[in-house]
Parts: sequence; C-alpha cells; structure tokens
Amino acid sequence: MNKIISLIPIFALAVVLGSYASEPDTNNWGMLTNGIQLSIRLKGEGNKLVLNQPVELQMGYRNMSTNVTFVLYNTLAVTKDPTYWFSVVSPSGKDISHVFPKIMGGSSFMITVGPNETKEMSLDLRQLCNFDELGEYKILAKRMVLLNISNRWIQVVSNPLALEIVPGEWKPAATNSPAGEF
Repeated sequence: MNKIISLIPIFALAVVLGSYASEPDTNNWGMLTNGIQLSIRLKGEGNKLVLNQPVELQMGYRNMSTNVTFVLYNTLAVTKDPTYWFSVVSPSGKDISHVFPKIMGGSSFMITVGPNETKEMSLDLRQLCNFDELGEYKILAKRMVLLNISNRWIQVVSNPLALEIVPGEWKPAATNSPAGEF
C-alpha cells in the first residue's frame, strides 16, 4: 500500500507535465543570450497547415535588459540576409534548410529593440524552403543581432517549432473590391 501511495505524486506530476507539452508554442522563447531572446511561432492558430498554404512565421525578439539596445539588420529580400539561419528538417528526415549568402545583398533597414521591449516580425518561410511533403517539420531559427553598446554581434537561438503539413488545399481569402476594379 505504501508503494502505491508513493507513486501517486509521480503520476500527478506526469499528468501535469503532459498537459503543458500539448499546449501551443505561442509563448515559448529560446535561451536568454546576453539579455535577448528569440521566439518563433506560426501566425494564426495551431501548428497545422495544408500543403500549399503560406508558412507565415512570427519571430519575436524580447530584450530583457534594462540598459542595452539591440539592433536587427534586415535586407528587403530575406533570402539574401546572412544574419538569419534556419534549420528545417522534413518529415522524411531530410535537411531542407536554406543556405544564406555570406555577404548581405540588396537594400536593408534596421530595427532596434530597446530595453524591456519586445518586437515581432513576420516572414513567409516558403520563400526559403519547400514544404511539399506531408507530415511534421522541425524548425529552429538563429539570428545574429548587434549588441549596440559594444558593436559586437551575438547569436540568438529560438525555441524549437513543430509544423505539420496536412492534406488539403488552401485558397486565399476573397477580396472585397468590386468586379472590374484593380
């Protein structure tokens, strides 16, 4: 009887941890690095998309410091931005990650993330990878950010994200423009 009673707390802990594991990843952040964290999640509800649906990734940057500003450099064409790195593994286990150039190309702009500030950006991950296989993809992001106070680049790593591609066909929302107008 004592053995059964001692197993009850372990069983209760397993149930609680299991319930957290099934919640969506919308509030997950990567490891705190020099005062900044990176989070990735899908825009919208859940982590399931149909085969031809855009993969709109929300990238959150949270500055936990009280006196440091971080700078994100961005090119207008994300495919040419070497400050990004994504690891994307397909359901069959194949690495389908985009290879970014070593040198930034094209027009660029800066975004600053001040002390105790959080900023989000969106990007369509289909610009970088083909999601043409049904099943679960594993995604991890890394980003180089500039530590403004010292002009030093640091790498920030996101939380892992699972994306499931399911059968079906996505159709863009209809526009409200009258017929014949552009």
